[in-house]
Amino acid sequence: MKRAAIFLSLILAGSLWAQERMEIKVDGKITYITTDQVYCDVGTDAGVGEGDTLRITRGTEEVGLAVVTYLSRKSCVCEPLVPAETLQLGDRVHLEKVKLVTIEEVPETPATVTTAKPVNKKFGLSQLGNLSYRYTYSQFSDSLFHHRSIASLQYGLHMTRPINTQLWIYGRSNIQNHDFILYQARWELGTSESRFHTQIGRVYSSAMAGVGATDGILLETSLSERISAGLLGGLEPDPATLKFNSSVTKGGVFTSYRFRRDQRSLEGSLALVGQYASGNVDREFLYNRFRWRRGRLLYFTMNQTVDFYRNGAVGGRKGATLVSNQLSLRIRPLNWLSIQSRISSRKQVLYQQSSRSFPDSLFVDETRSGWYNAVYFNTSGGRSYRLGANYRFQSTGGGNSIYAFLGYRGPYRREGWNFDYTGSFLHNLLITGSRNQFGFTRKVGRRGSLFAEYELYVYGYGNKLADYIQHNVTATYSWQYRSHLVVSTSLDATVDKDYKYYYLYFAFHYRF
Repeated sequence: MKRAAIFLSLILAGSLWAQERMEIKVDGKITYITTDQVYCDVGTDAGVGEGDTLRITRGTEEVGLAVVTYLSRKSCVCEPLVPAETLQLGDRVHLEKVKLVTIEEVPETPATVTTAKPVNKKFGLSQLGNLSYRYTYSQFSDSLFHHRSIASLQYGLHMTRPINTQLWIYGRSNIQNHDFILYQARWELGTSESRFHTQIGRVYSSAMAGVGATDGILLETSLSERISAGLLGGLEPDPATLKFNSSVTKGGVFTSYRFRRDQRSLEGSLALVGQYASGNVDREFLYNRFRWRRGRLLYFTMNQTVDFYRNGAVGGRKGATLVSNQLSLRIRPLNWLSIQSRISSRKQVLYQQSSRSFPDSLFVDETRSGWYNAVYFNTSGGRSYRLGANYRFQSTGGGNSIYAFLGYRGPYRREGWNFDYTGSFLHNLLITGSRNQFGFTRKVGRRGSLFAEYELYVYGYGNKLADYIQHNVTATYSWQYRSHLVVSTSLDATVDKDYKYYYLYFAFHYRF
């Protein structure tokens, strides 16, 4: 009852304040996954910003969230708020946000903009967010069934006068189990561009994007127009459930820098973090991020994580060990052509106290490394193509791992069907498989929209390809009333030679 009262009070409060604002809707897909990052095919062109939270769905089910950490025009890199093992290539990502603007500001994406009349200018007080509820019913092989109800809340309260203050809450509750997962909850005083910036709660900063979630306090100050520094202190939430956990403390310092001249820019950050459990070292590491850009032609990034083992060898590692190293270069010789190459070397993180984990024999360090190459190009008709491959050398088990993909997105049509396709092929020491996804969307009347997807998933053990074949069909219909309420229903069916799985979904989404 308390949670319901909180949700209801926030809805009723939505009628009190409004401000000139721009609503942005973005839909895309996951194109690549590493041990701690996901890559998506949406970027600044679609209205995505650094620090935005993307909702990840598979068919009709929401599987997690991811925070945008790095951006380009047509793609982004995200830090998942759920274990990366739960995500799959081709999972869809969605973003719905409201960007506060002044009356004089020109919206960047007019096609997705609606505005409200500004009121209550005395304090510059405004709020934004959404509340959603969904009910799902699933049946497995005509015998077992399961149902659950999920409520989620995203809420932001912003005051610009007399001082810039923000409150952000993002959580989800399983009503049947009476549990509540708080993905984000923080109070901010100032902004990252202010002389002083403070966050309390589940804090987040782009300069600390590689250190994971922290429940505590973050203090940041601008030393000059180009350099800032800060402190971080608090507790490490449970990495699997993101629930509050008081057994592991975390502290760190960081600095960030940014230099721009003509069409050249250089920026980065450096963070030193320690995690401790029961007074002993759990993990100590250094996180480095570096980015260099020359106009729209060249874009180079480097991300590194170095773990320190002061108390002897842990899992065969000692001293300073480079756990993660990624070098990426993107070249855009033409407006319609982009070429990307990335070399990554990653090892599994070993915690010394809280959850001592060693590399699995089936997924050794080499399988987390690879050389990734991709080509993106657009046509004058609005079509976009994505071709790429990732090559990994597995020295421990022998053999190599190859992952190749093809993506296509057709031109957008206000009337008629819109089509997209994602295909991938994987071959390594264990399995050989392919995955094909065909997506269709269209407007239905003035307020409705229809989405349908067919997926064919085939894999085999060793060099065999067809030991396992799975078909999946998803259909979703959504209806929007004005700009506040969206009602949707979906049906998802999965069939293979051994079982059938049906998934029925109903939801409403209220934006205030």
